[in-house]
Amino acid sequence: MAAGKETHPANPPRFVTIAEVANALNVSVRTVRRWIKSGVLSVHRLGSIVRISEADLAAFLARRRGS
Repeated sequence: MAAGKETHPANPPRFVTIAEVANALNVSVRTVRRWIKSGVLSVHRLGSIVRISEADLAAFLARRRGS
């Protein structure tokens, strides 16, 4: 790699908000927050900002589909 050149992943992870998850799954924001608090839905915290990666959301849905 040449000095000074930055590399970026081909497909960087996408993150969504709690409200976007709630809207996509047709549940309340409160329900999504409960899933987060109970540990069944993983989040990424950047200071006071909370985001859910699309990969974590897909894994959550796959686990729920099996139950």
